[in-house]
Amino acid sequence: MPALKYPLATRSRAEDEHNSIELRFPSGKLIASFPLAFVRDGGDNTWEFVLGVLDQLVEPTPDLPGTITDVEGVVVILDDAPHAGSFVYTHLGLSLFYRRSMVDQIPSRGPEYHSKFRRPKPGGTESTVSHSSRSTAWQSKFRELVGVRGGTCLITDFYYELCTACHVVPQSRPDVYRQLLGVEEDYEPIMCDASCGLLLRDDLHKLYDRLEWSLHYKGGTFYVHFFIMGHPDARKYHGAPIPPQRFRGNPAHRPNPDLTRWHYNQCAKAHIRGFSAGMALDDDGA
Repeated sequence: MPALKYPLATRSRAEDEHNSIELRFPSGKLIASFPLAFVRDGGDNTWEFVLGVLDQLVEPTPDLPGTITDVEGVVVILDDAPHAGSFVYTHLGLSLFYRRSMVDQIPSRGPEYHSKFRRPKPGGTESTVSHSSRSTAWQSKFRELVGVRGGTCLITDFYYELCTACHVVPQSRPDVYRQLLGVEEDYEPIMCDASCGLLLRDDLHKLYDRLEWSLHYKGGTFYVHFFIMGHPDARKYHGAPIPPQRFRGNPAHRPNPDLTRWHYNQCAKAHIRGFSAGMALDDDGA
């Protein structure tokens, strides 16, 4: 099945479209486009951040870690702030000749969301599959725990009554919870722990499920990252830090970084890489 294309983050920031960081394989094929402002204002303005996202967009090559060079083959310094231009994603420790002669890496599988096997539709659906409004004993407890931990919308501080306690990873993906949380059969009590949830204002919840924004985790702090700038306050909140002190109660009940990384990974594949890979079916929004 041909790759499904998604709107690139660079296209969403029209004024920044020509002020971007483009990453290509040695062959010249484009693999990622970052708006410079996305990186600069995101709370982690380093080449290390860019490389970390890039590594998620391709299948790893054993014993050959990825690196970024300029077009002359000079490796970037990971602690430095990136600048706009065209760069090459290749392998550390190879000569320039071998870098140019290598076959392009395979794009990593995804993005995925509702289902392991179906690629999400560009722009998403009206379904908010991570919501917890269905009433079961576990889900009622989940809403209570997430509400007590935060009290207000994680991003906007709007009142609890205007918010939804939603899951970091959709409830329809017990396979992800089993894998990332290390549980086997009785996963529902774990999935309904507060660490699996976010308290979000309803409009931001819908955009979260559409993969338009996510949470980048570094050094104990979450940073809000908007990939798509359709929300009127996207620029205002992009890069906003959410420190550990934002969450009340037991530190173990804070959002689980492994789960937020999974969600971020799907957003990056959709809007930094811009196309699907290895997904055989289209999502019907169910």
